[in-house]
Amino acid sequence: MVTGMSNMEVRNANRDHILQVIRENGMLTKKDISLKLNLSLATVTSLIKELVEEGLVEAGKASDSTGGRKPILYQPVADARISLGIALSRHHIRMVLANWNQKIFKSESFKIAYENTEAYWADLRKLVDEFLEVEYEEDGCFKGIGICIQGIIPPGNNWDDIIPVELFEGIRMDEIKKLFPCPVFFFENMKAAAYSQIGEPGQRRRTVYLQLDRLVGGAVVADGTFWGLSERTGEFGHMIIRDDGDACYCGQRGCLQTCCSSEVLRDKSGLDLPGFFEALERQDPVCRELWEDYLKYLVRAIRNLKVIFDIDITLGGEMVPYLKKYERRLTKMLAEMDLYKEPVMYLKFSEGGALDAAIGAAHLIFERV
Repeated sequence: MVTGMSNMEVRNANRDHILQVIRENGMLTKKDISLKLNLSLATVTSLIKELVEEGLVEAGKASDSTGGRKPILYQPVADARISLGIALSRHHIRMVLANWNQKIFKSESFKIAYENTEAYWADLRKLVDEFLEVEYEEDGCFKGIGICIQGIIPPGNNWDDIIPVELFEGIRMDEIKKLFPCPVFFFENMKAAAYSQIGEPGQRRRTVYLQLDRLVGGAVVADGTFWGLSERTGEFGHMIIRDDGDACYCGQRGCLQTCCSSEVLRDKSGLDLPGFFEALERQDPVCRELWEDYLKYLVRAIRNLKVIFDIDITLGGEMVPYLKKYERRLTKMLAEMDLYKEPVMYLKFSEGGALDAAIGAAHLIFERV
């Protein structure tokens, strides 16, 4: 027994570890679990029985066997845990309802300008009530709400322990949590968005996630977690791409943020994104020049990330629906710059797009409860 823990505490810890390893791997036999966690087969059998009775785990198909009775594979019950992810931005509130197997039941985007007022937070509570359509106090199924904001992750802290910055500076997270009848967690926007790309249990991905939104950033996702020496996101938005570029809020000039954020297209064209791409379709000269520059610097950034990490590059954020239409053009430009003159097979697009952060927040809750 672990020093300082009672028998019941050890049992509960083992139970949580078994549930986690089943979730992470998708389908496992009792023997697989025993070997992975260094637990006796008797302990695993007893705790699996509890998890099945509680509706958290179920017996799936039989595993292959070299002889004798085929061992049963156990898997998580898909809808045993449900959560709500919310992403707040300057102009929108985006919501996603998902289960712990990453199935999305419902998603919606509301065009509501952010402001740190009692009325805004009261409206958010009302939107959540209407979106969920049911009572959502924490119970055996609904596990809570994850809210994404822009923030800084202090060194050495958990990466959901964030300091709100820029647009969200001054918000009182503890007070906001009291508005809801269930656990509420705040997550850093970029990292939550990147977490949406970890892949399904048993099929974890390795990718560089590059978020192209009002802010540019991302993270390196590998085997269900983040790669790096700190718990911060990959600050890809502050790679210097253009020596003679515009000033960035970080104090440097020519950062990717100043070349490839969605805000650049809005500010320099005076149009919203749909309006910009409609004008581009009409061959508007200002929009054409802006878009050519955008693609040039984006390709330069993607090429740099590929050379450094040599894994898939996944583009996410609100620019994804528009960039998908230019996939062939992007691929051609990347191929012309490829170091080994190989086919460009590594460029991927997030399925969530602007919903990435909300999707990631919904999934992250299951790592916290």
